[in-house]
Amino acid sequence: MLLKLGADPSYSLWAVVWRDDDVFCRELLMKSPRLDLRAHGETPIFYAARLKRLKTLDLLIEAGADPTIADDKGRDAIDIAQARRLPKNLIDRLVDAKHRIQRMKSGG
Repeated sequence: MLLKLGADPSYSLWAVVWRDDDVFCRELLMKSPRLDLRAHGETPIFYAARLKRLKTLDLLIEAGADPTIADDKGRDAIDIAQARRLPKNLIDRLVDAKHRIQRMKSGG
């Protein structure tokens, strides 16, 4: 309802990650939220990795969320995914996303 009235979908990402709600996450992602916002030092992709919310983590990777943005302790989503022993295919996708973002930032 609020999205139809023009509410910013960016601030709802943490709620859908908490619930691992892939249906609502897809709906929010169609509204082009800002994926690099932080709440308590964490981006939505970092939060999804920390909480092991695999469905929403997968969608955030697919949407182009930046896994290289570190928290206040210097850890990024890849560090957290490895520490939480997430499935190798998700860690590999996070690493691929990191390399893609690094290439974009370096102009290549």
